[in-house]
Amino acid sequence: MVTAMSTRPHSLIVLLTVLVLAGGARASEPPATIVIDPEAERIVRAVAAHYRAFDHGRVDIAVSVRGEGGDAGIKYDIAYALDLARPARFALRPRRGTDGGTIVSDGRTLTVLAPGGGHFVQRRAPRALSTVLTSVPDIAVVSAAGGMELDVLFGLLGSVPEKRLLDSVSSVRHEGVELIDAVAADHLCFTQGGVDVHLWFQQGPEPWLVRLRPDLTSVMKTREANAAASAPAITLTVNYRQWTTTPPDAKRFVFVPPATAQRVKSFLPALAAASPEAPRANTPVAPPALREAPAVTLELLEGGSRELAARRGRIVVIDFWATWCVPCVSSMSALARIDRDYRDRGVELYMVNMSETEERVAAFMRRRGFAFRVALDRDGSVSRAFGVHSIPHTVIIDPEGRIHTEHTVLGSNHEDTLRRDIETLLARQAAAGS
Repeated sequence: MVTAMSTRPHSLIVLLTVLVLAGGARASEPPATIVIDPEAERIVRAVAAHYRAFDHGRVDIAVSVRGEGGDAGIKYDIAYALDLARPARFALRPRRGTDGGTIVSDGRTLTVLAPGGGHFVQRRAPRALSTVLTSVPDIAVVSAAGGMELDVLFGLLGSVPEKRLLDSVSSVRHEGVELIDAVAADHLCFTQGGVDVHLWFQQGPEPWLVRLRPDLTSVMKTREANAAASAPAITLTVNYRQWTTTPPDAKRFVFVPPATAQRVKSFLPALAAASPEAPRANTPVAPPALREAPAVTLELLEGGSRELAARRGRIVVIDFWATWCVPCVSSMSALARIDRDYRDRGVELYMVNMSETEERVAAFMRRRGFAFRVALDRDGSVSRAFGVHSIPHTVIIDPEGRIHTEHTVLGSNHEDTLRRDIETLLARQAAAGS
């Protein structure tokens, strides 16, 4: 069984994605003046000059997330290789053994393959690397850190790197010199809209970007529901290693999606479902008068079927998902714990996959090690019957066959919310039987 130690923290990924797509953690109005100390200004100018001269090369990117508190036990690491060639070619590929998305631009077409390889998006390639994130926002949805690891780097590859570094910044200060992977690096702190973003640049004639670490404390507290009680302490670190200026092989910029992958218009509907700006998950989406759950038949991945109407007398949890949906996959460890803890107490959890092939879903489950009851909604009839318009989408059905609650947005307290709903129904069932 996969544990919380291997899952992505969906609340963080979605939050970072929203921040990047909104222009990063930047103030709505640019500051009138920038307070920057002389040493920081010197380093910014040197960095800008260095990256203006960069034409092509490669860098290894390692994203590390650690979390305590509201998202206790979060720990994941994803490594990429990034090949670059101005003006608009790049290839971001996950290292073997890591579960990241693949993003490749040959200068004409840009392809974004979701983690798991089940779905992809294709767009006309932007003309410059510095506009990639704003031109193709789907990149931020499938990346390891909501696109932030690419946003800063691609900004440095613009025509005026110093302008991008100082955009909407109120202050920049030099925090000293530190060793990063045994390399001396200047530590700069950029304050943007009340959020500190820390960048480290290698000392010497080649001031490569070697580390990024945003201070997420204030952001998480203001964005998360019930922040005073459950705001998680999350640390995101992005390391950039082994920079080279060797021209990449042209084949690195050629990418053909897997034959079994399905093309979709966008990954953004899944982001919208989990956006921190949307209604919160701990506000049930259920009408005052409980409605009957639709009498659908669930086709099981393992074979056979379940008539939902025949499950009366049991509490049923249905979670609609897809392998390409990052928030869906990120919530699976929590759902696995719920399945484990309540399966023997009369609670049935069904993971209803949205329109993917049996082979793809089966391979995903084997790779992840989950033991869910999985149902296949091949033609979308089950999701339509429940009125599902975006995923993730979780429905809890009471023993009388009525929809008790629905959750269409996942917060850091999603597991606690589902447990509370289930315990409420179990207590009601016990009282009725006494």
